[in-house]
Amino acid sequence: MARDVTLITGASGGLGEVFARSMSRRGHDLLITARRHSRLERLREELQRDHGNRVWTVRADLATDGGVGQIMDHVADQGLHVRQLINNAGCGYRVGLAERPWEDWERLIRVNNLSLVQLTRAVLPGMIDRGEGGILNVASAAAFQPLPWFCLYASSKSFVLSFSQGLGQEVRRQGIKVSCLCPGMTYSEFVETNGIDVSGLPGFVWMQPEAVVEASLEALERNDPVCTPGFYRALPVVERMLPRRAIAAVARLLLQPGSHS
Repeated sequence: MARDVTLITGASGGLGEVFARSMSRRGHDLLITARRHSRLERLREELQRDHGNRVWTVRADLATDGGVGQIMDHVADQGLHVRQLINNAGCGYRVGLAERPWEDWERLIRVNNLSLVQLTRAVLPGMIDRGEGGILNVASAAAFQPLPWFCLYASSKSFVLSFSQGLGQEVRRQGIKVSCLCPGMTYSEFVETNGIDVSGLPGFVWMQPEAVVEASLEALERNDPVCTPGFYRALPVVERMLPRRAIAAVARLLLQPGSHS
């Protein structure tokens, strides 16, 4: 019989690593994947030592044509069944659209959107056959508004949000839960990597990654279509109330490179 696992992408750091620890504490066997295989292996050893569950790892670059295929080949070779999928892998750049080569933007689209849909499509038939499953897609609070200098990143996360909501309605009567996590400012590598100066932001806008992960897993269990933890619960309401042009103008002042660093 196939062994049930939770598949987590982008698990070598950030929220993905926190998801792996949380699911392992809950007793789930895991298949964790990322590009940084040495970090995956260290995490695998830690989780199996501390919790006793099985953890498989596979190195895969979701920006490449074969990334999803590598993961699914591993699923088949090891006799696994993906009972829950956490599409956590993502990337983004804080820069004007014309200021990076096309290859970088193509990578963003492949990681944030194409691979997410491919993986979801790959595991969905098995979930439908069994009449159960869970899919958690990680978007961002950026999904709710246009963001200059993050325009493609925000757009890619809007896609994830819309895709998740639509898919959830498709499969809700087949025993499959779908939720989309839209976290706001979270202590993570993403903020550091993009050089965002957050020194002027009040403490209440920040969330710890552990709190974000727990809120999203609870939302998935309830089959809530969207999870915006903490302070950011108000974002969907604000987005409906304010003109998008005004939101974009404010975001330009806050995010323009060099203006706050």
